[in-house]
Amino acid sequence: MQTKIASIMSQKMDRTKFLQYAGGVALTVIGLRGLIASLSENNNAAHRTRGYGTTRYGS
Repeated sequence: MQTKIASIMSQKMDRTKFLQYAGGVALTVIGLRGLIASLSENNNAAHRTRGYGTTRYGS
């Protein structure tokens, strides 16, 4: 993994290439974060199934 990062960092790149790499990294991080959030939604399932109006406002 570090060798891949080192090879990418040692490449000469223009602004367009840099933005492509940075955008790809950003989208990967956002996607992984969403995946982790969707997998951990089971913890909040009990709170959602109580229904509307059964808890105090704002909780």
